[in-house]
Amino acid sequence: MASKADEPEKKAEADLPVTGDYDAASEGSLEPAGATQVPVSSTPAPAGKGKATATSLPHTRAGGWWTALIAGALLLVLLLIFIIQNQDTTRILVLFWEWNIPLGVALLAAAILGILIAACIGGVRILQLRRAARKGLQ
Repeated sequence: MASKADEPEKKAEADLPVTGDYDAASEGSLEPAGATQVPVSSTPAPAGKGKATATSLPHTRAGGWWTALIAGALLLVLLLIFIIQNQDTTRILVLFWEWNIPLGVALLAAAILGILIAACIGGVRILQLRRAARKGLQ
């Protein structure tokens, strides 16, 4: 019969991870052969400023640019696929100009034009807010 004094030791041993190679001869047993117990700290190590911990790495500008570069490359590949799949020529009329261009290129040009118009409107608004902020500081 086990005493109550033995119970905390069993609980402490159960919290420890087991390392080692599993023995193929012991079928049905989940205990590895020659297992050793490694203590695990329940409190995380303090993270210093700019230092990486075991679970996370610091974010850098170069890492951000690398992520943006990969996302941009994937977007360009998808855009190229879209343009290649939409090669049917279409007639575009703007006022008195006329073009016969592939549909994919026409849609891409329309999207770029829309983005440029939105950027111009946003830029004008930013300049207005900046001017108002300067007047407020004086």
